[in-house]
Amino acid sequence: MEPQAPLILFWFKNLGFELVFLTFGNLLLFWKTQQRTVLHQLLPPLVGVFFVGNLISLQPHIYDNIKLFFYLHLFTAFSTTIILLKLAHHSRIIATTCFLVLTITGTLSVIRENQQSWQIAANDDLTFAEQVQAKTESTAIFLTADNHNHPIAMLAGRSTVLGYRGWLWTHGIQYQQTEAAVQKIYAGDPNALELLKKYQVSYVVIGEEERQQFVVNNGFFYQNFPIVLQVASRTMFAVQ
Repeated sequence: MEPQAPLILFWFKNLGFELVFLTFGNLLLFWKTQQRTVLHQLLPPLVGVFFVGNLISLQPHIYDNIKLFFYLHLFTAFSTTIILLKLAHHSRIIATTCFLVLTITGTLSVIRENQQSWQIAANDDLTFAEQVQAKTESTAIFLTADNHNHPIAMLAGRSTVLGYRGWLWTHGIQYQQTEAAVQKIYAGDPNALELLKKYQVSYVVIGEEERQQFVVNNGFFYQNFPIVLQVASRTMFAVQ
């Protein structure tokens, strides 16, 4: 992710003042503490995981390696606390100032997130999902857009042919063949009926999400399948 910058500089920019605290905190923990604790046993393997995560991409999305660093970061919070407590014995003002410097970025982030508001589902989504649950069997397979918040998967709890591609990619799942099939079906390709049978599709949903992601041949669906549900801009066709 940082091909042009040295690794040490990368972590200095990201950890900042905390780097000093966790370094001296670990030194104090290991060389000044006679009694061995679980902290002494956890640090070496966690440091090993940290170095592996810096050198090897363990998932298709490199940024996901950050999940490995959370464990070491949680551990180093103990060593940072040790230094803050030592400072507090000498000067509470200095210790408090250091604490504020160490936490101000996270505090600002939490404040910002608390002021953000993102709608994950509208009233029409809720109504559509409720009617889908009432009118369809739980084992039915739906052809839909791949939005992570699509009401069919998120609210109605039904299976879809193509899941959210962002998550499929990060898990290393090859979805390109299925994606191409979904595109052909929505376009009313000559093989669309065969593909619907192949993927055992029970219902097809056409709404704004599908129109944004695919070229939709509305005539193909109106000519071949009955409408079983229509809520706002969404239309659901029965295939089987």
